[in-house]
Order: sequence, then structure tokens, then C-alpha cells
Amino acid sequence: MISPHEPDSPSGQASITEPGQEQGSVRERVGEAGEHLRQVGHIAKESAREGLHRVRDAAREKYEEGVDAVRQFGETLEDRIRHAPIKSVLIAAGAGFLLSMMMGRR
Repeated sequence: MISPHEPDSPSGQASITEPGQEQGSVRERVGEAGEHLRQVGHIAKESAREGLHRVRDAAREKYEEGVDAVRQFGETLEDRIRHAPIKSVLIAAGAGFLLSMMMGRR
């Protein structure tokens, strides 16, 4: 079979190849393409895994910051109650009264 893809043959003309040679070449190219796709898939998988780790680490950090903020708020609230217990009881009673009034209107 004449292969028009090889114009650089020594005689300057297209070379003649056997049908089996073309099939082997196609099989090699398909095999190479398959290997390339496997490599690209592996790279994509690793990239996704790294992204997932970064997101997980950022979420864990934000969660810990939230836990610390709630803990600090609780400590601040305890300190205020200790320093002004009567005022704290009156505020809690007033809030309870307002909530009961709002719930009673429904």
C-alpha cells in the first residue's frame, strides 16, 4: 500500500507499506493514546485529591475558629453574670417575659 504520509523517502516518492504494518502502527498509536489517557486520569485524580485536602483543612480551621469564638463568648457571659448577678437575673426575666408575650399572641 502506498503511504502518502512519508514524502521524505530516499527516492523522493511515497513509500510502499504492507497492510499489516499500518495495523501495527495504528495499534501502537491507540496503545500510546490509552497510556496517555491513563496518565492524564491519574494526574486529574491527584489534583482533585489535593484540592479536597485543602478544602477539608480550611473547613477544619474555620470550625475550630467557630468553636473558639463560642467558648470565648461563653466565658465572657459567665464573667458578666459573676460581676452583676442581679442585673443578669433581671435581664433573663425580662427576656423570658417578652418571649412569653410574643408566644401568647399566636
